[in-house]
Amino acid sequence: MSKSGVEVRKLTDMKRNELLSLLTDASTHMKKVDQSRSKIITIKTKQYWSFALLGFLFITFVGLMIGLSVEEGIMPISVGIIIFVGGLLELLLIFNKLRKRNGTKINELQHTIETFTYTPSVQLIPKKYRSRKALKNMKRYIENGRAECWGGCVNLWEGEKHRKRMEDLMSSS
Repeated sequence: MSKSGVEVRKLTDMKRNELLSLLTDASTHMKKVDQSRSKIITIKTKQYWSFALLGFLFITFVGLMIGLSVEEGIMPISVGIIIFVGGLLELLLIFNKLRKRNGTKINELQHTIETFTYTPSVQLIPKKYRSRKALKNMKRYIENGRAECWGGCVNLWEGEKHRKRMEDLMSSS
């Protein structure tokens, strides 16, 4: 029998309290996975803003140099270039430090994702049902007595998804 077949059978053999505990644990782990993914996106987005800042500074410099060259002559331009290059080098050094530090943070967050994705409680649940929303709803079904087993949770979840799709279809037409 395939690995997933064994996993599903273990889920179907679980008693109500075991299943509730498993769903609570898996939901907590998937919450940490989602938070880590969100933090990675935030870190990467901030890196792009750094590139935008550098582009803005370059354009500003070009405009400043054109203005100075027209009114003041050639000497202020060379001083402006030296100052700008010094500032640009400093920005690049700072950006490089941030990139290295962010790379370390991203690696730590990816490790967190892997750690919590491969916990036994999460691995028992088929990938299709590992979203926080699915886990939260399945936990609620058990707590409210709407379901007593894994199969009942899956049937209720799939029924709600189907009903939502039908409502969306009706409202869009």
